[in-house]
Amino acid sequence: MTLRVVLYAEGSLESGKRPRGIPGRDLASDEIGPAHILMRRVIADVSSIPEAAVTFVTPLRDRFGHHATGTRLHHGAALKRLLTWRWR
Repeated sequence: MTLRVVLYAEGSLESGKRPRGIPGRDLASDEIGPAHILMRRVIADVSSIPEAAVTFVTPLRDRFGHHATGTRLHHGAALKRLLTWRWR
């Protein structure tokens, strides 16, 4: 079993390199940051999913084409779209 996870973080210090390419693609190991590693360990610790089975996915962008970080995550409509993976 694999688990695909999208991580929205405050900024690049938590999430590593800014992911490029199409939203929804799996991130390469050199694109993940400390928050990804922490999330992978927590998921493995509280579930039966091994760390190797947790993969991360490129997040969606907001309606302006920006990666949602910081205060952009405070806007209800934008956050709802990002969390439900609905893109209009």
